[in-house]
Amino acid sequence: SCAALFASLALAELWIGGPQHLEGPAQMRWLFEPDAEVGYRTASNCDKTMLDGGRAVRVRFNGVGMRGPNYPAKQPDEKRVLFLGDSMTFGLGLEEDEAFPAQFARQATTAWGVAVTAGNAAAPSLGTRDFAPFVGRVRMAFAPDLIVAVVYLGNDFFDNFAHDRTVIDGYPMDGWAARLAKTSWRARLCLRYGV
Repeated sequence: SCAALFASLALAELWIGGPQHLEGPAQMRWLFEPDAEVGYRTASNCDKTMLDGGRAVRVRFNGVGMRGPNYPAKQPDEKRVLFLGDSMTFGLGLEEDEAFPAQFARQATTAWGVAVTAGNAAAPSLGTRDFAPFVGRVRMAFAPDLIVAVVYLGNDFFDNFAHDRTVIDGYPMDGWAARLAKTSWRARLCLRYGV
């Protein structure tokens, strides 16, 4: 049943391990770009290295802002699974092949006997209400056979209540911080120069 599949995926995500804390707010600076519908989204065509607990981790985004490479045309014998979620599904602090979607693809390829490609359209700090805009953004480029929404009960529903999202000088913000940064040149100066 679908409920059992989703429960299994949620438990597997927790078992595989969550992200580590980043070393400073500047690490998140380039992950996002402005988005008219959601406020901010993962960057497009970006390839950077982040430091996490002293470990250098490569994070790259393809042309539609999914974590990983640009995907070639879908092959007739290939199955594609698109993953939506937050920082845990994204694999914050992990290499892309260590993140949950990539691990799922390897195990599903073996179990199903067919090539399975997983697309990682998860993003840190976004909630469940943001899933639909992300699907709309990546669906045509990725052509999924299955879409899996992974929900972390610890904060995903609270992220749905974040308002006034924006990106100021590369920093994602919501709520009072976003309103302050939009209206105060001093706040924008502090963000830009780390004052």
